[in-house]
Amino acid sequence: MPFKAKYYIYWVDTDAAGIAHFTSFLRLVERAEEDFYRMNGILHYHSIAPRRELFITYTAPLRRGDAAVVELWLDEVRTRAIRYRFRIINETTGKDAAEGYHQRI
Repeated sequence: MPFKAKYYIYWVDTDAAGIAHFTSFLRLVERAEEDFYRMNGILHYHSIAPRRELFITYTAPLRRGDAAVVELWLDEVRTRAIRYRFRIINETTGKDAAEGYHQRI
């Protein structure tokens, strides 16, 4: 079952057309990851495990005012690495906005 977190897209996250900049998607995933660590009492892990790899496929835009739900799955745990899969859903439109994975070492 994925960890889920809901966030809103603010003006600061967007370009002049009101569409979320691609870096805003990564910030959403990182916020969800940090909230996941906080909920599980391991907030310190975020600061000691650098990101090694990131892959995102963008499928639909997020716009200012949209509600975005981030789903985060623990995909793989190894001795020295953790890999997460994620999906970002635009709750306002009902469309998937992005999906991908990231790995920490």
